[in-house]
Amino acid sequence: MKQSQYISGVGLSLVFLSLALFSPSLAQSLQKEVSPNFSADTAYKKSCSSCHDHGVMGAPKPGDQRFSKDIDSLVKNAIKGIGNMPARGHASFLSDDEVRSIVEYMEHAQE
Repeated sequence: MKQSQYISGVGLSLVFLSLALFSPSLAQSLQKEVSPNFSADTAYKKSCSSCHDHGVMGAPKPGDQRFSKDIDSLVKNAIKGIGNMPARGHASFLSDDEVRSIVEYMEHAQE
């Protein structure tokens, strides 16, 4: 990588960071969009199933009764992290709405 490419990449990163810091509403609006090709099933299998299919450290399995509780609280916990689960389950590329779709998918999934 050329030095000028590196510098422009760093500069672009700083622009996005400053937008997120000084314009929280812009950062939130960017985080809420769902990709047009998004599939909750595919995203679950790629990013969530390794822990949730096996109940690792108490992770609720798809269809678990815990999903019958307040869905908004479950989504909030999935986004922010809870217990041993890190924020977004280390899938930081998922938007809030995509996380919600995965939680809803897990709620209705059969083991």
